[in-house]
Amino acid sequence: MDKIRIGLLGIGLIGRKIYKLATESEYFEIIAIADNTEPEIIRHLINADLPLASRTCLEGKYLISKNNKTHLLQSSNSSEIPWGSFDIDFIIDTIGQCSTRSCLQQHIDNGAKRIILASFPTEDIDRVILFGINENDIKREDKIISSGSATATAAALAIKILTSEYDIEHVSFTSIHTYNNDDQQKHVVNNGFPATLYGAHNIVPNSTPALSWIQKLLPQTEGLMTAYALSTPVQHGSMLDMSFSMRTPNRDLIEFKKAYIEYTNSNPNLVGFSEDPIVSSDVISSPLSLLVDLKGSMRVGTRLFKLIGWHGSLGHAHRIIQLMVNYSDIDKAGHAEVL
Repeated sequence: MDKIRIGLLGIGLIGRKIYKLATESEYFEIIAIADNTEPEIIRHLINADLPLASRTCLEGKYLISKNNKTHLLQSSNSSEIPWGSFDIDFIIDTIGQCSTRSCLQQHIDNGAKRIILASFPTEDIDRVILFGINENDIKREDKIISSGSATATAAALAIKILTSEYDIEHVSFTSIHTYNNDDQQKHVVNNGFPATLYGAHNIVPNSTPALSWIQKLLPQTEGLMTAYALSTPVQHGSMLDMSFSMRTPNRDLIEFKKAYIEYTNSNPNLVGFSEDPIVSSDVISSPLSLLVDLKGSMRVGTRLFKLIGWHGSLGHAHRIIQLMVNYSDIDKAGHAEVL
């Protein structure tokens, strides 16, 4: 069996999770990691996320694990990396270094067969995929692809599940997530006043690209949505606080919850639910894109329902892994087995 050959661009949080998932699987091989930092630091970061028995070592400029030997490419200009020399099937841009078609195209021109952006682009590309929404739209000719974001996938799933059962007047959600490298660790000058403030000591309001992309990929929601994001000083897990305004009054809360339970039963690798109280760290090890907090869901008045949903970075990494499987499958005209 030919393994799927992967190149990682950047070794941030999502990159490290993809490395762990891929090297634990017989279907993948991490051929190269490109980052502008020292090989020893890359090894240290990757090992921090691995159990002791699975930790890596360095042999020159190769990162060695039990089942994998990975080239470490130290480069400050990723557009110059000769991916074709490594026969790479997929480049995964895990740090959003490129967000435009022209920038992403440079990797294709340098020999990569496909590149997957682990965040949203800033302009149209070949395909933006949110699992549970449009994964069946992939085409063999797609070269420049985005897997969206963990927030967008979770919110889009929650909306799609409900709009298949209810006539929705409006949806509003707040994405409450961990602070990250986009949030300053000190008070510094940045674009926009909130972004100048210390991310580890403040709740920082922000806009979210998930709003426009969900409406684009779920056309039935166009003009019916509002959303914003809050970066919070926690390290693990993200939450969606969602409000659904119904056109028909007095809908039953039990039926509202039932829509999510039934979807979970049909799609257990994508969505789950819990009737126990949940906190953010509960989703650290969850491979799901959406964990519905049934205990935190409620009806407010006659037309409004509240839903609490949880998601984490591991779920997003699993969707990227599955996206590679699906594209490899369509190349081979076979059947993609969900991982």
